[in-house]
Amino acid sequence: MTRITFNSINRHTQSVIQGRFSELAALQQKMATGKQISRPSEGAIETANILKLRTQNAQLKQYETNIYDGLAWMQITDTTMTSMNSIVHRARELAIQGNSDTMSPTERRFIVSEIEQLTLQMASLLNTRYKGDYIFSGSETNHPAIVLKESLTTESARRTNQMGYLWSTGADTLQIKHPNGSNVTDPSRGDYNVRRVIPGSLEIFIGGDAMREGIHYSVDYMTGVITILDEGDEFFPNQIPNPNFDNTLPIDADNPEYIDLPPHPMRGTNFFDPNRMPTPYLPGFDIRFNYLEEPADPHRGVINTDSRIIRQIEEGISIPINTTINDLAIDRNNDIFSSLIRLSDGLISGERDMVLRAIDNMDLTMNRILSAQATNGSVINRFDRTLERNEIQQTEVTRLQSNLEDADYATIVANYAVLQTVFNAALNSTARIMQTSLMDYIR
Repeated sequence: MTRITFNSINRHTQSVIQGRFSELAALQQKMATGKQISRPSEGAIETANILKLRTQNAQLKQYETNIYDGLAWMQITDTTMTSMNSIVHRARELAIQGNSDTMSPTERRFIVSEIEQLTLQMASLLNTRYKGDYIFSGSETNHPAIVLKESLTTESARRTNQMGYLWSTGADTLQIKHPNGSNVTDPSRGDYNVRRVIPGSLEIFIGGDAMREGIHYSVDYMTGVITILDEGDEFFPNQIPNPNFDNTLPIDADNPEYIDLPPHPMRGTNFFDPNRMPTPYLPGFDIRFNYLEEPADPHRGVINTDSRIIRQIEEGISIPINTTINDLAIDRNNDIFSSLIRLSDGLISGERDMVLRAIDNMDLTMNRILSAQATNGSVINRFDRTLERNEIQQTEVTRLQSNLEDADYATIVANYAVLQTVFNAALNSTARIMQTSLMDYIR
């Protein structure tokens, strides 16, 4: 009979108890974390597969975020373009109505007032934002797609060169200019001309008296050129008091307190000097107007609004989501604002051919907007389909990851109960064995 020493029994029982306890601790860890594998040493291959699946799932979630963001951007764009189409439709109705011989000049003026509001609303729509970004400005989302400016008419504004200025372009014509306006667009040319003045917004006052368009002056709103009519001469005296009396303006040699003026004192290079930009010297002169301008940066000049905003929706697949202001224009020189301004200009001047051309341009503009909407809608449909596929992929990847990584609670709880029974049995048997003393061997 082989003799077994007490130390051998002690080591064996401790090994059994520690083994069962380690197995219980491992099961307890799985139940606490819900994970089948907590460290790479528990399964190197499974760990590598889990990490790959986690990476893939993270990519799919990022693609999902990109898709949702792109969809929100394009849905706002679609809603905005629908509103634009409504504006163009309304303007077209007003154009047909105003081009009728039954309309009086006063009634046409009422129509021009409504078209003015439609123009302002169109500018507001083109400057729609999504999360603070202008959606029609290409990738230059911190700049508006179109800039609506207005002249400042206070005395302090005039003296700080923030006033809209006039400069002679001919015998009876004046060019509206602005000292801190269009020169930013092309600093090399120093182009201060104000173009695309909004019809209905231009007002000229001299000595508190308003000049009337069509009687005292006419305006080409696209070029910003004002033509003084014969009836307008009454507003301009031949001589006015010199408010400065500092020899900086042409003065009467016999009486230096007065300024000699041509028939229209707003003419002449002294009135608009790009380097000096003197304050207008006609008492009571006041001009007010709103105009549209392309966005510009003081350091870079004209902003490029043709660039695209890209969203990656799948691996290796990136799609532009934005519609630019130029996508909605017939060409560079014919956009919706040009059509609306020419329409108002034709209604004011009574030029029916101009109104008809404006109607044709609005038809083309509507087609451009509808085409842009169709393109935008097709991308929305693609994003929707990609989103469905993305959700299916996420579900499958999550299932595979769960199979490798997540613990099976039912199996673990059953195994834990069995192992706990085995552990308790090991403890009981060890207690009985360890009760044996040296006296038992002496007997």
